[in-house]
Amino acid sequence: MVEFPLADLIDKTAILKLKVERIGEPHLKKAYNFYIKALKKYSHQKEIKQAFKELYEINGRIWDNEHEIRKGTVCDLPLVEVGRRCLLIRDLNKIRLAIKDRIVVETKSGFKDVSMNVYNTKGL
Repeated sequence: MVEFPLADLIDKTAILKLKVERIGEPHLKKAYNFYIKALKKYSHQKEIKQAFKELYEINGRIWDNEHEIRKGTVCDLPLVEVGRRCLLIRDLNKIRLAIKDRIVVETKSGFKDVSMNVYNTKGL
């Protein structure tokens, strides 16, 4: 099995869980099971369970906002609303990266993400 940073493993597993639930294709379930198996060796750690829950939630919020833009309702939305949703997605991604960085610090594994203004999430 290929090793990769724990924060990325948790994030990818959370995203796959959303895909299994929302898309439901059999190959997604197989991929999810592969990742969840790799994550099981960390499942006893409280902070890992909490991080998974947080990443699952934040990725779900990102998905929902991107879906609204992609499904064609953009044409029905004023450009100001489209812009607002895009900024919200950007800010949600900042939170997502902050969660992943917290995992790196707490577990002392992997690498922190380097982004400009990653923690400027006022108003969320």
